[in-house]
Amino acid sequence: MLAEPTGSCTEGDMRIKIFWLLVVLMITIGCSSGSEDDLQNAGNDSNSQLNHGSEQVQVIPQIVTKPTEAIAKHAPTITPTPHPLISNETPPPINHPMPDPTPAPVAPYSPILPTGSVPESVSAVNNKYFIGSVTGNGAITLNENLIDITTENGDSIKVAYRLPISLSKIPDRTFHGAITLTDLSTLASTQKSLSLSDESGLLLYEVFTSSEEPIVLDPNSYINITQNERGESVGSVSEPIAIDISTSTGTIKIVNDQTVSINTASGTFQVYLQNSHILSSSRESTDPFTGYQIHVWIVRTT
Repeated sequence: MLAEPTGSCTEGDMRIKIFWLLVVLMITIGCSSGSEDDLQNAGNDSNSQLNHGSEQVQVIPQIVTKPTEAIAKHAPTITPTPHPLISNETPPPINHPMPDPTPAPVAPYSPILPTGSVPESVSAVNNKYFIGSVTGNGAITLNENLIDITTENGDSIKVAYRLPISLSKIPDRTFHGAITLTDLSTLASTQKSLSLSDESGLLLYEVFTSSEEPIVLDPNSYINITQNERGESVGSVSEPIAIDISTSTGTIKIVNDQTVSINTASGTFQVYLQNSHILSSSRESTDPFTGYQIHVWIVRTT
């Protein structure tokens, strides 16, 4: 006969365990519901606090941008929301960049002599006032005291000139020759020269130049011009200086506004000394240059 286990539960004990199990389950469910309610109540309290705080702080209007729908092949544009402070104001005009004006065409420059009778020359290269140096060969036309040449390099050179009244006029004609033109003058000094030659050699020569030392010129291989040095007389602002003209036959001295005729192996020439002097800057003025200056003309007559 088997013995009855001592640890077995009776029917009463089982009922008691089921009772306490239900109690624990109910307590657990109740705690869970309370936690959710607490969280919801806490959230409501926070919202209440935020709403309460928002009533105390002034809301600042903001400009909100809303992108429009993109159009095919175009980037979306940004449409700004008008600010309350400027929504009723008239917007200023758009400050568009100024278009670049079309530059006015530059009229071709033609050398024109100033009115008067003073001997001088004015030059233009490629329809512009000339500053620089140019040399060229080509067909040269002399017409009414105007030299017109288009060089083999394509430069168009025009020189208007007025000869001294004591020199013979150069006949108008067209010939093949050469020209050398220089104008490097500044406000301080003059550096200008013109040399025109035909088939026989030098035809027209003008030099108006300055230097710190007495000036020496060689118009061609048969003529030499040397400016004399300063004499004993000093102190004047502009002091006339004579020049010596040397050829194979001898030397001639001439002074300002004097014309002489000389014979050389290349022909007969007339030489006119328009001006030769030495300039001295004055302490009481703003004279820009101290030194020698000469302006001389030469024309071949045969």
